[in-house]
Amino acid sequence: MSAAESFLQVKPDSSLILLKRIDPSTLATRRQKAKYALLLSAALDKNYIDVTSDSLISIALNYFSRKTESRDQLLSWYYNGIVLKNAGMYPPAVVSFEKAATIAGKLQDSHQLGLIYRNIASSFDQSNNIPAAIQYLEKAVSCFSINPADSLYHIYALSSLATEYTVNRDYAQAKQVLSSLNGTSNKTIIGLRDALAAEIAIKHDKDYKKGISEYMAVPEYLLSMVDFINIAYAYSVEGEHDLADMWLKKGYSAAKNQPDSATIDYTKSLILFNRGRAAEAFPLLKNATSTQDSLTRALLSDSVSSAQRDYFREEALKEKVKSLENRNISIVLGLLGVFAAIMAYLILSHKSREKDRHLKDLMAQQVINNRSIVQLSKDNASLLSTHYSERIRQIDKISNQYFNADTKTQKEVIFRHFKDYIQSINDDNVFYDSLYNDLDKYSNGIMSKLRAQVPRINGRNQKIIAMFFSGLSYETVAILTKAPSANSLKTLKSRLRDMIKESDAADKTFFLEMLDMKKPQARKTKE
Repeated sequence: MSAAESFLQVKPDSSLILLKRIDPSTLATRRQKAKYALLLSAALDKNYIDVTSDSLISIALNYFSRKTESRDQLLSWYYNGIVLKNAGMYPPAVVSFEKAATIAGKLQDSHQLGLIYRNIASSFDQSNNIPAAIQYLEKAVSCFSINPADSLYHIYALSSLATEYTVNRDYAQAKQVLSSLNGTSNKTIIGLRDALAAEIAIKHDKDYKKGISEYMAVPEYLLSMVDFINIAYAYSVEGEHDLADMWLKKGYSAAKNQPDSATIDYTKSLILFNRGRAAEAFPLLKNATSTQDSLTRALLSDSVSSAQRDYFREEALKEKVKSLENRNISIVLGLLGVFAAIMAYLILSHKSREKDRHLKDLMAQQVINNRSIVQLSKDNASLLSTHYSERIRQIDKISNQYFNADTKTQKEVIFRHFKDYIQSINDDNVFYDSLYNDLDKYSNGIMSKLRAQVPRINGRNQKIIAMFFSGLSYETVAILTKAPSANSLKTLKSRLRDMIKESDAADKTFFLEMLDMKKPQARKTKE
């Protein structure tokens, strides 16, 4: 096993061969079995074999996580994160990576810390949280810059960072990072750098000839589906329609899934519009929009926030099981929980009515005096957010008590007391009508103007955008819309922002300022 460990960094294929020759049943101690599981997990990863089951790494993690902080404990958390990420379980993967990062920091292992941050960035990228991905890639770049031996890791991290900046449409930052790659001799990095530069020339600078020229200098095997459709669009603008069609076909060939095809359909619709063939463009645009809406619904129903909440709930349940001495104690605690939930509901109802009255009084007394409309809207949003966030946070806590109840009887008791109340919040349009009226009254008629000036925003999205205007948190909006998807709502918000930007609305700037204003911090409450 020591020979396999020595080969792990320099010859991972040889290490994997040696480890597979070992019969795990011959290992005498728990430490040996844990070490074998850790080395085999590392060897599989280094040989690009994606493992999605934690049955192997859990042997190492269960042993080393209980020991003094060491490199073995660090690697156990790290490869546990790798397995979770391979399985698409990004929130618990990030949690595992963060635990590994804490140990790596104490051990002053900048190389491993860089790898951890790069994988956290990848997890956030897959979760469609681009700003967080950028944040962790910047950390990875910093870690890899410490040791000259990590120079290749450093330039790959820079390349990934430039890509994320481009996806985030932060072209100035992307150009700055790309300029730092000019000294590299790595052919792959050079190709990726030039492809990104070509994309920026087309999407941002609108210099289509330059973009095409730079793309043509990149080996085609390094180009992605996005690059193919960028080239097609640029050729279309330049009037080279046959070449545009050829590169579109390459894009369709490179598409791996329905979202990819929808992206190409959207680009093709733009090309057809440019050619004056609107009748052909509309079906493609409709298909692309339908796919995007389906993806949004899927993200809302299977969100990262939901997965993370489920993960922590499972962890809490494990701790609860450990603390219970017998079934009788469990039943007693369950009944106490039901009683506490009922009391919480009664107190919540009373406080909610009081806060409703107080909020209306405060709003009635406000006078627009020496303030801008946007500033007054922010103050109002703070009041709305404080009230509604507190209400929804309590409802979410009660809902969790329902899901965590130990018996069917307990669930029925909780459900009977809270069904009507929670349902009224979710389904009753009075809630949204009140929100619209408050916004119109204290924000210069913003909702009425939005409906008139941006008719593309439909009824459901009007509800969501009204809650954003009011300063409600992503988590609260997710609960109110029956879609616990805080991170995915960021994607939807970005779409809404683009719809406003692309519109001819006279109050476009006002809408965007209200949409992007800083949300009030949620107040901490004692549990």
